[in-house]
Amino acid sequence: MADGLALGSTAAIVVAESFSLDAWQRVHLHDVCDGLVVRQLPARRRLCACAKVWALPPGDHEARLLLVDPDGAVLAIGQPKRVRPAEGLSSCTVLTAFAGVLFRSRGRHEVALEIDGHRVAAVPLELAIGRPAGEAG
Repeated sequence: MADGLALGSTAAIVVAESFSLDAWQRVHLHDVCDGLVVRQLPARRRLCACAKVWALPPGDHEARLLLVDPDGAVLAIGQPKRVRPAEGLSSCTVLTAFAGVLFRSRGRHEVALEIDGHRVAAVPLELAIGRPAGEAG
């Protein structure tokens, strides 16, 4: 968890296979998941992650999402986003698209949220080898 920011209990991360924005710039996540099934490794996949942070201290902050493999190596880093809670609010949303990530190992990966260089939250993303659900054998 974070060294300088204690936000772990006030942050949430959702992982999906894709997203879209509507006319009002609201984010819609499609195929929300906590794991992926691939036929073989290495495998290239796209993902997106959306994080919501509550109780963010006032001022400017740099937030980013990362995708980490089971050994702790960073597979993908989202573009850093400058966030500042609006007047009277203390929350922000961070959205990242990970395009063409190369997965080399199965097992428990993580999607992590960093704010100002501190990891404040993470969710597991399990990668398995097999047939995708619904595919005939």
